Amino acid sequence: FIAMREKYNMPLWLGESGENSNKWFTDAISLVEANNIGWAWWPLKKIGSVVCPLTIVPPTGYDKLVNYWNNGTNRPSRDEALVILTQVTENLKAQNCLSNQGVTDAMFRQIKDKTARPYTNHTIPGIIAASDYDFGYANVTYVDNDSERTGEEGKKATNKGGAYRNEGVDIEPCADENPQSVKFNLCHIEDGEWTQYTIAASKKGKYKLAARAAADNANGIMSVDCNGQTIIESVTIPNTGGIQQWQSISLGSITLNKGTNTIKVISTKGGYNLQRIEVSK
Repeated sequence: FIAMREKYNMPLWLGESGENSNKWFTDAISLVEANNIGWAWWPLKKIGSVVCPLTIVPPTGYDKLVNYWNNGTNRPSRDEALVILTQVTENLKAQNCLSNQGVTDAMFRQIKDKTARPYTNHTIPGIIAASDYDFGYANVTYVDNDSERTGEEGKKATNKGGAYRNEGVDIEPCADENPQSVKFNLCHIEDGEWTQYTIAASKKGKYKLAARAAADNANGIMSVDCNGQTIIESVTIPNTGGIQQWQSISLGSITLNKGTNTIKVISTKGGYNLQRIEVSK
């Protein structure tokens, strides 16, 4: 394409792209901009999908309508279909969509700056949702053994849970009934995977850590790095009775500086789900 551009002295324009993983977004845009190729993105928003800058929230009953269209299940009544599709139209409005900030961060900031940025304000003491790991490039803020979806053969895997974010980290809706539970948990955790969190401690001192985890085996092992040093090693995650049967497991203690710190939660051995890290004095 570049040779064709030079031969005919005409500009190149990438008119449609998207729907892969965030790392691919960063790499693709970096590639075309490095070669002075203009670009546009597609799509802006989809129903129930995290691969776009905006997610359209599917209304109640939408799955029933789609199942009828795709699979020939029970046909909704005309009135029922009208209610569902009218709500789809309302949910299409940008102000009613969910903003996937990780997508736009990958498309714009990470082209020039791949460093970590806090996903949210983690104030300590408090709870760190495992799914709220830092914004940033693969191998900088997270490692997942299937970190990229490119559309190529063998590179179609990414977030196996399909929820919340568009990196390789696997995230699914959480079914914990504990009052402090969060909406999502990490799942399909494998050996060597990790996620990083930028946190703000109100005071310098020693803090206790606990992991809210679930497992149907006792093979999982977790470690924790704090500010670049391994502080907690080889904590075994017990069999909690199922991958949505949650239990708080003591990890030990760490010393935090007042202000900004980083915590890296490492899966030395996978096979468990992780919902949150609990940090207390």
